[in-house]
Amino acid sequence: MDKIKHFDNKEQLVDELKNREICSKNLLIGIDGFLGAGKTYLADDLVEILGTNCVNTIDIDDEEKNYYLQKKRSIIKYTNFDKLKNDIINLQRKTSVIFSSACLLQILKKINISPDIHIYIKKMAKCVGCAPDKWIDEDNCTFEGDINKWGKQGLSERLEPVDTEQLETTRKEVVRYHQKYKPHEKAEFLYKRYEK
Repeated sequence: MDKIKHFDNKEQLVDELKNREICSKNLLIGIDGFLGAGKTYLADDLVEILGTNCVNTIDIDDEEKNYYLQKKRSIIKYTNFDKLKNDIINLQRKTSVIFSSACLLQILKKINISPDIHIYIKKMAKCVGCAPDKWIDEDNCTFEGDINKWGKQGLSERLEPVDTEQLETTRKEVVRYHQKYKPHEKAEFLYKRYEK
């Protein structure tokens, strides 16, 4: 894989996507990242900037689309892969598609689809006393030990209130995904989203 292109602002990323002619080629753009990194926000912003005649989004967490077979969420175990694949294929006939999800590469592998463009989003800290360009989820995404011996360190308070046990199960699933797939090292584009 060539060197990852880094983007610190949305305008640069939008310009790069326009250069790739996403409005005329009906591409699949995958947005990947840790829980709460801002994948859905970025996807929605890109649709708003580029327009629905150019690109539309599929978010695995969209409750109206019902991509999960059960309410108890495991990203991989309970995903309705047939519905997801059909929705991506049908939407991609009309426009480019942005598909955002944690465990993106693992999901796409299960449905035998590869992204034309893979964006990894890192949520960055920007504060007095913080290390410059501190990736907030770095400890979670680069963890190499035994996940079963891993405690609840870093359990995010920044996410919407949810069942803590369920969040922990999902977080471990996403950490395992990062251990195996290393999406932050394999993406074509890396977008840094700074906390305000």
